[in-house]
Amino acid sequence: MNKGYGWALVALTMLSGACWWWFSGHDAVPQLQTEAVAKPASAQVKTGAANKTQGTEVVEVKEQLPEELQQSFTLVAQSYAAEVATPAYSRPLSSADTQLLAPNQFFAQTIPLTEGGSIRLEASQYRFSYPEPVQVSLISQGIELNGVQVQLLSQQNGELLASQALTGQDGRYDAVLTPQAPDQGQGWDGELEVRFVFDARGETQQLQTAIEYSQPVAEITAVGSPSPVGADLVIPLQLTVKQAGFYRLRANLFSEDGQPLAQLTATDRLSSGAEQLKLKVHKSVLAGRSGPYWLRTFVLEQMSASPAEPTRYGKSAKPEYKVEYLSLDSLSDEPAQLSDEERQRLELLQKLAGKQ
Repeated sequence: MNKGYGWALVALTMLSGACWWWFSGHDAVPQLQTEAVAKPASAQVKTGAANKTQGTEVVEVKEQLPEELQQSFTLVAQSYAAEVATPAYSRPLSSADTQLLAPNQFFAQTIPLTEGGSIRLEASQYRFSYPEPVQVSLISQGIELNGVQVQLLSQQNGELLASQALTGQDGRYDAVLTPQAPDQGQGWDGELEVRFVFDARGETQQLQTAIEYSQPVAEITAVGSPSPVGADLVIPLQLTVKQAGFYRLRANLFSEDGQPLAQLTATDRLSSGAEQLKLKVHKSVLAGRSGPYWLRTFVLEQMSASPAEPTRYGKSAKPEYKVEYLSLDSLSDEPAQLSDEERQRLELLQKLAGKQ
């Protein structure tokens, strides 16, 4: 889940509870925030300040959420305040952030069979980039398989892109599917389906899963020397861009001894040819470590211009790059500045918590 929106799901859940409290516990339904409510001139008003205008009274009604809901919103507000204490382009990272540390992991599931035994489909990763081969496996336990075949199909039109007959060992069937060059035939691109077809217990059965394959639209080729700018360590990355567009790059920063420090994000519009993206590391996430550092786990995306267009992906020429040493003394101690959107979210949560 995107960290920037996790707080919103919690807040909306509690806000639903607050709305239920209003509707179930009050004969009249007051507004959650201070509102102006019109009343007939003859009405008896016991609460609030009234202003008479052309035969009506405008009454301000102030209501508070139950204390237990306010306490819950207080915890959410405190959690969100801690999250935005570092800028969105430089979020703290720890070994507990497994999805951020392995964003391209394929999650395999074991399927138990009604008559005993199980089968499992595995892939080396979820998203592949040309010219990477697709490595997949079918694993069976407690059941004998015959006539095992793997197929790779386009999910867009169902076209068969590759197939192999497999011979297993100890119930494991491994396949390596190598793509053709785009100029030599069908270029694998977009969402694909891996399908294993086999005979078991007298029936032909199949097991399939989805993966993605991309023809890279850009490539990270080098990382330059970092420089200090205020409280940020700025790291320039050199790219070769095949398709101009709006790009987002995410990468993880590690200490010299391999401890995760931060997830870094940069966005910019890039032209075709040699280009540069700059990642920024806020001093607050470096935990007093002056480096050198390592950049790993790159996710380079060409963002979709419309819902009809798919997101395209780039790649990195190397799996990791070393970031040179730079003394933390060269960085200022100024705190991160909240964006207008982050400030509005925090103020809303604090209001719901009764802090404003």
